[in-house]
Order: sequence, then C-alpha cells, then structure tokens
Amino acid sequence: MKRTIAVISATVIGLSLSACGGTAQTSSAGQTTTASSAATTPAATTPAVTSSPQTAGTLTEQDGKLVDSDKEATAVEGAGFAITIDPTAQTATFQFIDPSSGEEFQNFSRFDYQTNSFLRHHVVPAMGQTYDYTLDLGDRTLVSIADASGADVSETLKGMGRWDSAQADTAAQAEAIEVYFFDRYGMSIEDATTGA
Repeated sequence: MKRTIAVISATVIGLSLSACGGTAQTSSAGQTTTASSAATTPAATTPAVTSSPQTAGTLTEQDGKLVDSDKEATAVEGAGFAITIDPTAQTATFQFIDPSSGEEFQNFSRFDYQTNSFLRHHVVPAMGQTYDYTLDLGDRTLVSIADASGADVSETLKGMGRWDSAQADTAAQAEAIEVYFFDRYGMSIEDATTGA
C-alpha cells in the first residue's frame, strides 16, 4: 500500500513538473490566461535571452524601495515585470505581469544578496501546483526545489530525472533577467540592490 502511494505521488509530481513548460498562467486574481487568449502568458521554463537594446528604464524611490514596471520586458516570454528592489533586505523581486494589462501573474523571481541566491517561484495552474526553485548565485547550481507546503521535493525530482532540466531552466532564467536588467538600467542587479 505504501509503495502504491509513493508511486502515485511520484507520478503526480512528474505530471505537475511536465506541465511547467506550458503556456497557461494564472493571474493573482485567479484568472487563467492561455496562449490563445488576448494576452500571452509566460513560459517560465523558456526564458528569452536577448541582446536587443531595451528602453532605458528609471528606478523610482518609493517607501525606501526602488520600483519600476516594464510591460515590454523580454527576459521571460509572455511576461513583463514589476520590479521592486529592497536595499535594506538586499533583494530584487521581479513580479511577472501581463504585458497587455499590467496585471500581476502568480509567478515571480527574486535575487537575494544576503543569501546569494535566486528564487524562481513557479505556479502550474493546470495541475494546481506551486514550486520554488532555489539557485546558488555563486556557482549557478540548483540548491533545492520545494512544493507549495515548503516540503523539499529535490530527491524525488532527482529520482525522476528532472533535476538537470530544472537546473538549466532556473539558471537560464536568472541569466536572462540579469541581461535584461543590465541592458535596461546600465548596472547589475546586485549593484542596484546592494549599492556595491
């Protein structure tokens, strides 16, 4: 019986993660947007690294934080960004937004320079699953994957052969956002966040 439950659990996790590459995205208001909808959605596992010139952006101070919004961001396919940099916490959060309306999606990414880590928060609406992928910014390796309850599912995913793709997708997204930020603001995310 326990073996059957473990196999079923592993299958559900595998199906959930295989849906990660889909194009459906749930907004923070609970609405699901699909590729056939008027607004496209972010394919969080396929970042679009570009070297095309971005529009010069301006970070504005608001309540001790630096903020900006860019509905035309190209770092993640189908999503713009609402950017919040908190110099006190030394974090930079890139909230994914709908490029048409500016409405927030549930997905976001966060650079944390106190822990030297990158977090990719990814919701899989079709499966009702949420995963947090944590990458070490020093050596660009995936440290852990947690589900919505905070349980570490890293070993399960390694056993299913999904660790390497999660590693590659998370590292690629971090790099795509870093390139985008430098192109838009002329400085690194770390410099903007830590004042270095």
